[in-house]
Formats: sequence, C-alpha cells, structure tokens
Amino acid sequence: IVHGGGKEVTDMADRLNISSRFIDGQRYTDEKTMEVVQMVLAGKTNKDIVARINRHHGEAVGLCGIDANLLTVEKISENGSDLGLVGRIIDVNTSYLRLLLEHSIMPVIAPIGVDGDCRAFNINADNAASAVAIALRAEKLVYLSDVEGVKAAGELVHSIDHREAERLIDEKIITNGMIPKISSASTALAGGVNKVHLIDGRVKHSLLLEIFTDAGVGTELIRTSYPKPVEAFV
Repeated sequence: IVHGGGKEVTDMADRLNISSRFIDGQRYTDEKTMEVVQMVLAGKTNKDIVARINRHHGEAVGLCGIDANLLTVEKISENGSDLGLVGRIIDVNTSYLRLLLEHSIMPVIAPIGVDGDCRAFNINADNAASAVAIALRAEKLVYLSDVEGVKAAGELVHSIDHREAERLIDEKIITNGMIPKISSASTALAGGVNKVHLIDGRVKHSLLLEIFTDAGVGTELIRTSYPKPVEAFV
C-alpha cells in the first residue's frame, strides 16, 4: 500500500502557521513544509493506516522511502517551475520489499524519498505507487480515491486504453486531479503493469466488485497501446 495525505499535511501546516503554496496543482515543499510532510505522512497518517490493517488481523508495517533507502529520488521541477524539495523516484529497494512480502508482511509506504545525500523529499503519492508497481513487476495497480473513475459525457468509462485516455485529456473531458492519476497510470502501463484500476474507495468492497464483476465499479486502464514494457527500476 502506498498512501498520500495532502489534506492532512495542509491542515497541520495551517495549525503551525506555515503557508501552503501550490504550483500547477503540485505542492511547493520548502524546508519547513518538508518537516510537516515527514511528521504527518511518515508519522500519524502512516501509523493510523497500519493500525487499522492490524486491527483486522493483517500484519502490516509502516515505512517511508527513507527506511533502507526504499525510495531513492532526484529533485524535479514541474514545467520548469521549482517545486522545492519534491523528488522523482529513480530507484526502489525491491529486495527490502520482497523480504517483507515473502514473510507475509504488508508494507504501508508513505511517499517520502531520499536523495544521494540522505536528504528527504516529498513525492506525489500516485507517482510513488506507479514506481513501486513497476519495480515489483506487479500484475495490477489499484488507485483508491474519492471519485468513481473516469467519466465521459456524465457516464462512467469502465475500460480505456492509454491513447484514448490521452485523447480525453486533450479534449478536456478528463480534467483536474484525474490528470496526474492518468499520467502515473500510463507510466505504470508503459513500465510493464498489465492493468490499472481507478476506483472509489468509499464504496464498500469496491476492489472486489471491480475485479470480480464483468463491468466493474470503476475504470480500468489497459496497456494495449504498448507493444512491450519499457524497462525501468530493474
């Protein structure tokens, strides 16, 4: 599991009188904001999720990309804009993840990475999930959010491929927060993941309904546009 927590970070920053700044929908992360990100995501949010899983007899452990250099990053900018301490994943410590998985321990990962100088960076949670899925050569990647999936003309699109999704973005049918999800999903497909599912996590049993019913309850993205996977994180 890879989780986000942008709203919680903003709420805590407000309580600490630290202003939140966004550039093209991406959080600008300065030193003070990075401290809040680490405190909230790797601390409270991560441990709350772990506790809920373990309460239901799961065996989960909370991590962030700093642990065992799990997520190594490089600093990025978005459309030429400096985003501060925001990173792009360039390596995933799959050996550590597989060690946990082989012992039936569920990793719960906060999207914080570390560069070669052990400096902490904020990471977009969707991009982190995509990178981890590629690195583990996952069959499926599932995004849980508070929307049903991709909609066109008011109707839920149950299945779509990469090229069609790009067309819907170009025609401004897919907009706002769904665009980065589609972008990271396309990256996962290009990296070898066979299917990506976008589903509403508020719906009870939504994952089971998506996978084990014919139409599903969300949107699946398929990789028919790619003749072969793009090698990454190998």
